Parts: sequence; C-alpha cells; structure tokens
Amino acid sequence: MVENILRQEFGSKDFQFKDIKRGGRAFVFQVHFEEQDYVLRICSQEQPIINNFKILKCLEGLGISPVPIQSNRWNDLYYSIESFLPGEHESHSDQNVPKLFQSGTKIHQIRSDKCGHLNRLNQQSWSSYLHNKVRHHQPQFSQKVSEQKYIDCVLSMCPEVDDFSLLHGDLWFGNSLLYQGKRYFIDFEKGMFGDKEFDFANTYYEQSLKPEILDTIIEVTGYDKWKLLFYSVIHGIDYVSHGKEKDVESRTKRLDQVYTEFLDYK
Repeated sequence: MVENILRQEFGSKDFQFKDIKRGGRAFVFQVHFEEQDYVLRICSQEQPIINNFKILKCLEGLGISPVPIQSNRWNDLYYSIESFLPGEHESHSDQNVPKLFQSGTKIHQIRSDKCGHLNRLNQQSWSSYLHNKVRHHQPQFSQKVSEQKYIDCVLSMCPEVDDFSLLHGDLWFGNSLLYQGKRYFIDFEKGMFGDKEFDFANTYYEQSLKPEILDTIIEVTGYDKWKLLFYSVIHGIDYVSHGKEKDVESRTKRLDQVYTEFLDYK
C-alpha cells in the first residue's frame, strides 16, 4: 500500500519510510526521498485527510506548520503528503500550558465567514451549528446520563459569532513540536472554523486543567472566560456521548466540574 502510493507520487522506488504513529484516524509515515523528509498520511476516510491538508494550505506562510505538498487518492484510500518537521514535544507542566495556548493564538489569525470543518463549510449561524451538534448527541448522552441540565443549559443560550477563526481542534503538547526555539503545530484532522475560545475549551475539558491555569490562559491571551467555560460544557457533552462505558463516570464528573465553574462565573 505505502510503496504503491509513493511510487505513484515520486515515480521511483528509491525511497525509505517508517511508521511514526502521529495522527488520530490516519496511518502516518515518515518518508525519505532524494535527501528530503516528508510525512505521508493514509486513511480510508476522506475527512481527516482533506481537513488536515486544507488547514495546512490556510497556514502556509505563517511558518508554524508543515508545508502541504500533495493530496490524492489510491484505490479506496485517501492520502496526503506534507513536509516533515523535526523537533521534540514539550513536557507537560502547569508552567508550559499557558505558553502553548499563547502560541496557539497564531492559528486563530486565519479567518472565514463560514464555520465547520474545512471539507464541509456551511453558512449556518454559529449558534445553530452548536445547537444542532448538541441535539445530535442528545440521544446518546441521555442513555448514559439521566441529568439533562447540561443540555438544557447549552440549548438555552449561545454566543453569536459571524467572524470565525481557524481552530486546531486538538491543541495539546502531543500536537506541537519545539525546534530551534520555535513552536510548530501538527495533526489538524479535527480542525475547523469557529469561535476561537471553542478551541481552548476542548483542551480545558479533556485535559482536566486547573481553574488557576485557565485564569493564566485568559490573562496571556485576552480570550473570553465566559465563552471558554460555556464551550467546555459542550465539549463535555460530546466526550460523554462518544466515550466508552468505562469512561462515562470520569467524563461526567469532569463535565459537572466545568458546568459548575460556568454557573459560578456566569
């Protein structure tokens, strides 16, 4: 499979590759060809490949992400090729989290008048987009959690936005690299256009960050704490709905934490 795709792209058999296991739903390989290193992503689904590739195109020129080279299809598989970025993942620490988020604001500089994933941008309002998302999760959520206050809260309000920022979708240390004193971002499979606080809210919920760290993040970025907490509730509903049975209790507990923080701040 990999050999066939690389022969199709490079027109040669003079290449080497290895599995580097970077990326969510895609198989990811480092490829060496003619003294250059590349990243090859392969997936049976179109969305992760196209979404990541289109976001890299949006970020060209900012110098914070790989350079997109090619996106194509081989039989029933979708694939893309991008430049390989050397570097190391930064260690997880309370001190490093605000620096990561501050760097992430560079991604949010890219704007659009449409929201959603880049392979299916739409014209609906931000509130409609989010409310439809929550309603979609509601049947699964209700099977796992009897308390409906979380969904009722989200459906009763929503910030309205008409200028959307590019979001990473999974902003954390595993998706950033430090090289020669500079931070780069990789793996944009889950990226989309939306309200910038929605990006940070995903990490705040998923990584169970402390409220004190959130305050520091707000201080260094100037972002809206109310919206970030509100969006954390939405992400919590999403994670509970799609989580495995063994994770429901811990994810619901985290959801209740951010929900309480939101009510207290509101």
